[in-house]
Amino acid sequence: MKKKIAFVVWTLADMGGSERVVYDIVRNLGKNRYSSIVVGFEDGPFRALYENLGIKTYCISKSKKIDADFVKQFRGILTDEQVEIVNPHHFSPLVYSFLATRFTPIKLIYTEHSRWQLEQLPPVKKVANRLMLGNVEGVVAISEQIEDYYLKNLRIPKNRVHLIPNGIDVEAFRNARSDGLREKLGIGPNETVIGVVANIRPEKNLKLLVSAFSDLAKE
Repeated sequence: MKKKIAFVVWTLADMGGSERVVYDIVRNLGKNRYSSIVVGFEDGPFRALYENLGIKTYCISKSKKIDADFVKQFRGILTDEQVEIVNPHHFSPLVYSFLATRFTPIKLIYTEHSRWQLEQLPPVKKVANRLMLGNVEGVVAISEQIEDYYLKNLRIPKNRVHLIPNGIDVEAFRNARSDGLREKLGIGPNETVIGVVANIRPEKNLKLLVSAFSDLAKE
């Protein structure tokens, strides 16, 4: 019998790094062993991407910070779909997934994508985070920095922390064309190019990257 997994993301309105990870996972999940649904808390056009794959997708709207009806509706979806594993990505989806699966046999496996966001949590949320992660089946760190934070700062037992670096589907870029791109951008044929792909958000710290390149250029 297939295990059913519910992947939980905050938004279906855009495709950031964590949303891309979830999308790649559901596309490549072994269909003979697993089936999946996606739950989001903000609807949007990217919902269609999952539905085009035949993945059932739910969006639950929240009227206030802690909404009992929201949690009840979320739990109802998990129960009706006979979900066995819930995999939330980021802190807020963790909170609602934790509440929705409390006192149920559903296993909760949490994935964190940003150490910076963990460090910026207010003290009360840091305490809540520690308590919740002490009661989940496992946690996934997408980088060594996050793994280190789990082990040293939150003191989560090592056997429940799993380091799984984000993968990139290189086949998606196999046929990309770059003819004339250097000339178009004013880059010489022998000049070294360093590229970065990221959302322009504070936690990406692109300002530091630009500053570092500026210092290197002076040397």
